[in-house]
Amino acid sequence: ATGGLAWQSVQTTGFTAVAGRAYPCNTTSAAFTVTLPASPSPGDQVAFADYAGTFSQNWLTINPNGNNINGSSNFVALTSNNASAQFVYVDATRGWSLIAGANSTISTADQYFSSVSLLLSGNGTNNLANSAFLDSSSNALVITRNGNTTQGSFAPNPKSKSWFSGYFDGSGDYLSVAHNAVLNLGSNDWCIEFWVYKTNSTDSVLLTKRPNNGTAAYPNIYAQNATQKIGIELGGATILTTSSITLNAWNHIAVVKSGTASNNVKCYINGVADATTATLSSAITSNTNPLILGGDTNANYLTGYMASCRVTNGSPVYLNNFTPSKTPLTSTGDTAFLCNFANCGIFDSSSINNFESLGDAKITTSQWRWGGSSMVFDGTGDYLVFPSKTQLDFSTGDFTIEAWIKPTSIASDTFVISSVGGGGMFFGFQAGAGIGYGRNGVAWDYVSSTLPTVSTWQHVAVSRSGTSIRLFLNGTQIGTTQTSSQAYNLAVTTASVGSMGASLYFTGYMQDIRVTKGVARYTSNFTAPTEAFPIY
Repeated sequence: ATGGLAWQSVQTTGFTAVAGRAYPCNTTSAAFTVTLPASPSPGDQVAFADYAGTFSQNWLTINPNGNNINGSSNFVALTSNNASAQFVYVDATRGWSLIAGANSTISTADQYFSSVSLLLSGNGTNNLANSAFLDSSSNALVITRNGNTTQGSFAPNPKSKSWFSGYFDGSGDYLSVAHNAVLNLGSNDWCIEFWVYKTNSTDSVLLTKRPNNGTAAYPNIYAQNATQKIGIELGGATILTTSSITLNAWNHIAVVKSGTASNNVKCYINGVADATTATLSSAITSNTNPLILGGDTNANYLTGYMASCRVTNGSPVYLNNFTPSKTPLTSTGDTAFLCNFANCGIFDSSSINNFESLGDAKITTSQWRWGGSSMVFDGTGDYLVFPSKTQLDFSTGDFTIEAWIKPTSIASDTFVISSVGGGGMFFGFQAGAGIGYGRNGVAWDYVSSTLPTVSTWQHVAVSRSGTSIRLFLNGTQIGTTQTSSQAYNLAVTTASVGSMGASLYFTGYMQDIRVTKGVARYTSNFTAPTEAFPIY
């Protein structure tokens, strides 16, 4: 027991806690929610502990169940690995209070966070957009962006707040790294690994340093179109894996060369060695060709995402089957190159979307509602664009779209967020009229008679509950409740923030843009948020 509490068996899914008990919680498989007792008495205690050291990846959410935690009715989350927390119920005002624990940082949590489809906080480094890529190895090799390659928070572990990826749109996007001697693999042991998430079945070169149309013994790694098997070409040594990667899912690929014996080249897919191997008996040819990610010079471009791309020169890293890391890869003494795609200023805290920043859309520290920064759009071509996701298709269901905005001009129709494809939903402002919503290329379905105030921070929202759609400005409903069962999709083809595609640009500042699918957060007047939206 801890403090007189009786320890229970390990919990792996959501449950309701009982006073007087302590619970080890294993979130290895998934985050889950604990509900506190509904009718506690002063002095009642409960405790929770991170059983597997995984709370930073899959956090434990605590539902106060109608009471308070530290004087607030908000849900909270334990987000630090190896955390333990013991709570005592004080009274109706204070509610539950933390009285003991280790690593027990408590973060405000959103009870609907699992339904959040997009959360753009706008917090970041001044003037940073999403177009500059960094090598995190000690070599700091220069990475050149080609096409519209971008980076963001969609990652193999969506619960990680420190894992990012690059997005390649399949039409000219790739990254290139000028040759450097540290990339000469020679006769060394080595490992080339990365995560990949393919969204179509075309032939795609994932990583290469091979000469154009050449057969030199330097790795050329690709996904075959018909089968999605992984191909590795090393001159005389080739592999076409028996296993295939899965489309529209994250797959970890590691190509390893170890020693000089037969079958010294293997490919691991999601940590499992493929049955097909190869023998590399000669040194890897040195060449001055660039290292290329996401395509090649023959237009075999990747449509999808890559994360944690690392070249290790001097160690095979993996000699047996393994469990791929649940966190971004790190640099070691043998790391020749490491791109974690983490140099992005504008990212989605729901870890669902990666944004391409167009024009001069970026982070600024000159204006903010809170947090010290926001996103700035100058009205002359600045916007964000991102791929369609099912999480942004509301169909006829409930939804909430909201944002904090500080427009500096509303001289023409302008948009907070919009589908780029025809018929998709938009939310914005009709010049000379008011805040409204509608469908791209179809109509404004409803426009209130109230516009936001220029040069003032204010909260705007549209919410549907059942068939009732309401608009809000600073927590007060504007216009009349509309009745509609219209199907709405916020991302037909693609979606944009701060515009309707390449037109009708927002001028000013925005932050805390949040989209929630399946939840009508606001059905009557409410107090506008008084702090940044939770990211848990």
